[in-house]
Parts: sequence; structure tokens; C-alpha cells
Amino acid sequence: MLNPHIHGMPRRIRLVDWVLLVVIIIAVYTILKYDSDFDSEKTELQSEKPTWNKEDIREMCQFLEHEVTGEEGDQWVKGNEYEKSLRLRGITIIFRHGERSPVSKVDDDIGCLPYRDSDRKAFAAYKELAESDELQAFLKLDPQLKQFPRVPLDAKCVSGMLTAEGSLQHLKLGKYFRHRYEKTKLFAEENQRIVTDVVSSKYNRTVQSALAFCTEFLYKQRGLVAPIQIKASNFSYHCVDSFCACPIHKSIRKIYEEEHLNQFNEMKSDDVAEEEKKLHSFNQFSLSFDPFQMIDVGLGRYICRRKALPCHSEECITLDSFNKMINLTTIRGSRMFDDKIGVSRRLQSMEAYPIITYLKDSVSKIRKFPHSNYIQIFSGHDVTVGPILRVLGIPFVDPPHYTSRIVFEIYEHIHEGLYIRVLYNGRNRTFDVRFCQGDDLKYGMCRASAFEKFAKEGLFELAGVSEFKEMCASSIVSSEMSWAVKARSALTPNIWFTKKSGDEDGVKQEQHVIVRSMDSGVKPEDGCWPELKEFCRAHVIECSAFGLFLLFGFFCIFNAFGFLGTNELKLRYVHYKELVNEHCQFVENRHLHGSEGKTNHPNATLVSILAVVRHGDRYGLIGNGKDCQVLTEEENQEFDEYLATIEKQNLKSVLKIPENMENELLTPRKDKCDSTTLSPRGALQEFAMGRFLFNQYRDTILFNTSETSLNVTLTFSRLQRTFASGVALISGFIERNQTEFELPIEFKEGSVYYGCTDPGCNCDETIEILQQMTRTERKSLFRLEVDEQTQNVAQKLLAEVNYTNPNMDPTDIIDNIVARYACPRKPMPCNDEFCASYLFFGDIFEYFSKQSEKLFDLNMGAERQYRVLNSFPILRYVRLMTEIDSKQIQFFASHDTIIGSILRVLTDSGKYIDWQVFAARLIFEIYETTENVKFLRVVYDGEDITTSVKFCKNLEYGLCPVSDLNFFMEKGIFEMAGFETFEEICKDHRKEFNFV
Repeated sequence: MLNPHIHGMPRRIRLVDWVLLVVIIIAVYTILKYDSDFDSEKTELQSEKPTWNKEDIREMCQFLEHEVTGEEGDQWVKGNEYEKSLRLRGITIIFRHGERSPVSKVDDDIGCLPYRDSDRKAFAAYKELAESDELQAFLKLDPQLKQFPRVPLDAKCVSGMLTAEGSLQHLKLGKYFRHRYEKTKLFAEENQRIVTDVVSSKYNRTVQSALAFCTEFLYKQRGLVAPIQIKASNFSYHCVDSFCACPIHKSIRKIYEEEHLNQFNEMKSDDVAEEEKKLHSFNQFSLSFDPFQMIDVGLGRYICRRKALPCHSEECITLDSFNKMINLTTIRGSRMFDDKIGVSRRLQSMEAYPIITYLKDSVSKIRKFPHSNYIQIFSGHDVTVGPILRVLGIPFVDPPHYTSRIVFEIYEHIHEGLYIRVLYNGRNRTFDVRFCQGDDLKYGMCRASAFEKFAKEGLFELAGVSEFKEMCASSIVSSEMSWAVKARSALTPNIWFTKKSGDEDGVKQEQHVIVRSMDSGVKPEDGCWPELKEFCRAHVIECSAFGLFLLFGFFCIFNAFGFLGTNELKLRYVHYKELVNEHCQFVENRHLHGSEGKTNHPNATLVSILAVVRHGDRYGLIGNGKDCQVLTEEENQEFDEYLATIEKQNLKSVLKIPENMENELLTPRKDKCDSTTLSPRGALQEFAMGRFLFNQYRDTILFNTSETSLNVTLTFSRLQRTFASGVALISGFIERNQTEFELPIEFKEGSVYYGCTDPGCNCDETIEILQQMTRTERKSLFRLEVDEQTQNVAQKLLAEVNYTNPNMDPTDIIDNIVARYACPRKPMPCNDEFCASYLFFGDIFEYFSKQSEKLFDLNMGAERQYRVLNSFPILRYVRLMTEIDSKQIQFFASHDTIIGSILRVLTDSGKYIDWQVFAARLIFEIYETTENVKFLRVVYDGEDITTSVKFCKNLEYGLCPVSDLNFFMEKGIFEMAGFETFEEICKDHRKEFNFV
């Protein structure tokens, strides 16, 4: 039963509206006053020049087709006067893991398959090598790392896991390093022993990256290098010894990340705030609060997977959205480190300390053992690479891209001792190192003694401490906490709840409860209030703002539950107006996009398609034949161009039209608007759809007609609106190139109700009876279930077009509103007698949707029988297409009820309804593998819904085996209506039905 409808918007301002207004004014004033403290800082920030100068964030992905370049190795020495005085004695390599899935939860079984066929083959070859006994004997794993698989999954995306392309990136990087160093004195000098250490953090992605890199760099030089065991680091900053262990490292990093996020919220400019708001409007980014999280989702779900960034009705995410975020993260990280000795500088100095110390140890060993060369490899994260660059003073884009690398090359001069050359991503950055200046800088390198001094003293001075233990002291860290972190500590002094979504490296992370002890100076009975009071005294504005927003939050909750009166009318009004506008498909709102012609199956090609396309915009089922459509200037111009195209194409010679339709006009007229006929706008919608579908499929194998011809047919349903729609659809489809198709293109006349064109599916008489039965049932239920006020408005609305039947069909009411008012761009009727606004439409629409679902789901009666018969012919033609070898394109210029019936039969009946937008499309794509196995893909309005099809039980790369379709068509489709064969379902069973 519909609730009584309140027509029109409220005309008086209630008391709660005044309360809301006052709260908003106070809150805005408080925020503006608070923000004034940061104006100078924001101005300074906006005047800084970002270090991210790339226009394309895709560089972060390091796609495999891009070559690895750089200056590593000793080639730079060649030809210099000091060439014979220098020899390469050691290298220390730190790199970030390869491309991975986002840390947030993902569920994609095929999305991480390598993009290029050559890369798929390369990964298969590497996987075979990685699992070989010989390689496993050479590259052994620390017992703590044996839980991780040696290679990533080939196609499935798992949270935080390395992708197949990520491992190939490190294979490629390892090969590059081998070519750069294999002929240097590091490997090629006689009587030199090579000592190799490889360290990885305890994450799936870093272990697999290390294995891939070492396979190409070291395993293929195994005659020179002894077998290696990859060591496990107990920390993400690669500490494998007790001297650098910090038990509270994770807590310090958590505080740092809180400050990180707070800095972002304080520093972001207006345009970055707009980009953040846009990103949060998409579900995939709704839980991403820090720009690092937004970048991670963008890279892992879309950019690095080479998928289009998401759009919705209002706007699209663009690459520039992420460029702005990277600009800010780069500036933010640099400023947090450089501005003061705080949590940021201490934390990152602590994280850089182990690797800087291991580099110092290598220098000592090289001096001590003249016949040993040393190689150190650290497989880590962006938070491994970043801190080292920070403490050295080397500018970088934050976060570093996948496979980012730092290389320390240790050279020995026969007279002057040891030097170190520092490279980042292949470029010599020694000149940027903060402590390599003056006499310490020579030959483009830094004296090793300067590094040793920095590791012993300078790093601690940078962090404002005298030894490592002070970096790890909780008292120092807590004193540097930002006011936002302190506020959170004050408000939640006893328990912190943290929860990470998804699985990390195969280990399920459950919800953790971290207990924080109270300050020693606070009595237990006092609780957190003294701390909170002290905080609020020092931050009056912040606490006032918090209190006001808390009050505002309670207000919103009460208002949402209706305690303060109804406030949802405007939202409903806007929602249903947008719904109707989308249905009308106005030219300015026509944004065609979709996934037609695309599959992730590596071995399947498109051989045929069957497309069911609803007719375009038409005049109402109930009309007076006088109110013809008034086109906009843009639509008029488009329609004139369409008529010229039709004339130029000479369609009557291109199309094989049935004799009884030869005298029918191919296009609608502007001055003729008979009931149910196609309008000029409808022809434009179909023409645009034809163009769009051609563009979607023209680059597929289907259009390769060098060996096999392509046959195109179109079936219409004996009505002018489907005939004229079919003409426009075909005209748009062949406009760019009609030479690829067999001519003439056959036009077939099918049944009005379900598109049947042959005796194998003919059931006209029964389906006409069933249609009348279901329509009568809908009318009767509407009269019984809908409130009297709504029925009165509907009757007055329809009386204007001489519709006086007391039993109204809700579809007639919806059609009258849309066809007579909304689509012709006329105001909704509202006068002293009745008011039919978009809210009224919404009530009828909601009722119709629920009624339609209920009638299908609750019984095996006329509704279910009608739906199955309505969908059977087209599904039968899909099956027949799978049984022939020739290439085919079959179009059906059809109705919304047929598309709705097919969707009900194939999928969850509650998700799809009969009310389809004009030119809605349901496409069945047939693919064939080289083994002659055929698959089916179902696309509805551009969205792949194959996984939702009920009978598809054995999906392969998202495609449905044709065998599943065959099994369904033999029996399953008829069982949905309680029958076993087509002959049984086509009988008149009226005596068996009980309907209202």
C-alpha cells in the first residue's frame, strides 16, 4: 500500500530549519576563524613548485613495454684519465617491490593477468624456472620466508599481493643490472671472491620481487656467485640484527601517519579538496582518507591494470586527480621532514639507519679484505626507499614508483682509498647528498669516509639524538605528537580500536584491540577528564568546533529517523527527475560508453553478436496526435544531418525490406506525432547507438572479413517505432564503412510481442492471451493496493487524453507522464484539481517495480509463463548462432518488455524491471577459442553481467560456456514456468490459473 502522497514541496520553514541554520552559521564562523591561522602557510604551500613534473601518473606503474635506462656500472669511467685508477668493489641495491594489487580489499579472479600476450608467455616461462629444483637450490629462502609462494598468481588480484607483471618488472630490472655490471671488475676481475647478501621484508610481494630480480641478476651468473639464502628482516626497514631493533617502531609509524593525514587536511588547497570530494563520491575510494590510499586504489584497480577510470552520472575521475595528489604528498613529506626535528625526521632516520650502517660495514670489509667484492640487495617498500632518500637529502617524488631503486657503488682508488657513487632510478645523485660537499666530493663520487662519519654521527645529529636508542624512545615521540593525535589520545585513553581490511600476504588480519595505559600523573578515578580539560583549555576553538559538529551530528540522526519531521522530499524529487531524464536520453545527456567487445580470455576471439535494442523515444501509448515534439536547436541540426545521411546511403537499395513495409517511411516526420510512433529524437538515439556499436566492435576479429564474410540481419516487430528504429540503428552502424558487410542487409518482420520469426518459436495466440491476463491482473492489484488519493490524481491525469477506464495500469500512468510531459520537456501538470510532480511519478514507479517483481517471484501463473515465452525466441536464436560457423550480427529492434523479460529469466528478478531507457541494449557476444570451444558473454547497457546469469556455472575468464546455455534451453527455461517443453508452455492454461 502506498503511503499518502504529499504533493509539492513544504512552503513554511519549521523550527528545526531555524535551529539547523543557526548551528551551520556558528560552525562556519568557528571554522573560518580557525582556518585564518593557516592562511599564510597555505599561501606559502601554493606558491611552492611541486617536484612532480610528469603529466602522466602512469609512470608510477612502470609498464613492461618501457625500457629500463640508467647510468649504473662503470661505463662512465671509460675514457677518463683516472680510468685505470678505479675499480668497482661493491654495490648496495635497495629497491621497491614491483606492481601490486591495492592494500584495500579486491575481488578479481582475472584482472591481474599480464596485459600483453608476450608477457603472459614470459611469466609462464619464469614460473617454470622459479619452481625448478636448480633455481631453488641456488636461491634459498630463510625459514621465516618459506611460507610465501615463490611466484605470484598469474591472473587473480589479491590485496597487497605482487602481480604477475610486478615479478616480470623485477626480472627485467635484474636483466638490466646484469648487463650493466657483468663486464665490470665487480664480476670480471680474476682472483676476487664475490660475497652476496640478499634481505627481504616478510611480505609476499618483497620476497617474490627479490627472487625475480636475483634470478636474472645473479642466477644467470651462478658460475661466479655462490648459492644465496634470502634473509628475513624483522622490520619493514630491513633490520636483521639487534643493534637496530625498535619494538615500538609500529606505534611510532602509526603516530607519524596520523600526523601525515592531519598535515594533508591542513595543507590541501581548494582544488585538491575538490578532487578529494570527487574521489570520495565513488565507492572504491570512499574509505581512502590519505592521498597515499587514494593513489594506491587508483593505481592498483585502474591505472596499472590499464582500465578506464570510473565515471558516474555527474563526473569522471581523471589522471590529473592523482597528479594533484602526488604533488601534495611530495611537498608534504619533504616539509614534514625538513621543517623541524619531530616524529617524521626521527622515524625516517631510524628507518634509514640499518641500511646506512650495513653500507658502512661493507666499506669496512672492502678495506679489510682486498680479494673480496661485496653485493648487498634489499627488497623493500616505498617506506624503505623514501627514508634513505630523505636522510641523504635527495629530492624525490613521493611515493616512489614501483621498482624504484637506490644504488650505492663502492669504488677503490689505488692511491686515494674508497669512494661511493649514489644513484637513484639510474641517475647519479651524489651531488645532492647533504654531507658530500667540498673536499669530500671528487670524480663525481663521495669519499667513503664521509658516509662512515654520517652513519656514526651525522644521522643522529639530523634526528636530534645522540644514539639509536633515543630514536626509539616513546617519551620523545609522545612529546612531538600533533594536537590532533593528542586529542584522539585524550578522547580514547583506555582503548584504541584498529582494523585493516582485506588479507595481507595470505595472512588474515583480524580486528586488534590495543590497550594504552593511563598517564602516570592521572589518578585512575579521574579517568580521562583532566587530560581532556587541559587539552580543551589550550584549544578552545577546536573543541568548540568539535562540540558544534557533535550537536549537528545528533540533529542529523534525529532528522534522518523522522523525529524532527520529513526532510527527504527534495532528495526524492531530484532523484526521480534524474531517473526520468536518463530515460528520455536527451542529446545533451547522451554519454554512451561500455565494455562491448572486450574479454580477458587469452585464447578467445569474437565470432558473432546478437543485439537486442529497445526502440528510441516515441509518442505516448495514449495521446491526441497533436502535441508533436519540439526539438532543440542542437537536435534539429542533428536530425537534418541524419536525414541527409539516410539519403546519401540510399538505404532502400542497401536494405532488403519486406514487401508489406516497402511503402513505409524510413524516418519519422517532425510534423507527424501519431500515438506510439517513433519521434525524431528517437531516431537520433538509435542512429547514435548504431555508430557507438560499430566503434565498439570495429577493431575485433569479427570485422576481419578477409577470409570470412560478415552477415548482418535486423528483426523488427511489425510496428512503426521498431521499424524506424531499426532503420536508424543500421544506418548508424554502416555509416562509416558498409563495404565490410554482405549486402543487402535483410530486414525481418517478427512478432510484436517477442520477436519470433519462424515456426520453431511461434506462440502468438497464447502470448497475446497471457499479455491481457497479466495486464488485467496489474490493473486489479493497482486498484486494490494503492491509496485512493493517488488513484484520483492518476484518473484526472489520464482523463485529459480521454482515458476513462476505472481500472488503470501503472505502466499507462508512467508512460503518460514521461511521453506527454518529461520527454517533450514540458512542465509536469499541476493545477487546482491535481498535481502530478516527479514525486507522484516516484510513488507510481516504486509501486510498479515492487508489483512486477512480486508477480514474477510469487507464483508459477500467467506472469511467469508470459515472461518465459517473451524471452524464449531471442534466447533460442542465441543458441542457434552458437551452432553455426559463419560470422553473424543479428539486431532486434525491440521493446522494453522483451529486454525486461530476458533479464528476469536470466538474472535476479529484483534487479531489473520492464522500464528500460530508450535505446537500451542487451547484447549476447559469442566467442570461440582455437580449440573450437565456444563461450557466451552477456552485456547490458555496457555492463558485463555474465557472472549474474543464473545458468552460467562454469565461467572461464568471465565467459560462460555455451554448454551451460544449451542445458538451460533444453529444459531449465521451461521449468521456470512449471513446464518441461515449449509445446506445453505454449498451450492455453487459463483454466489452471487463479488470478484477480
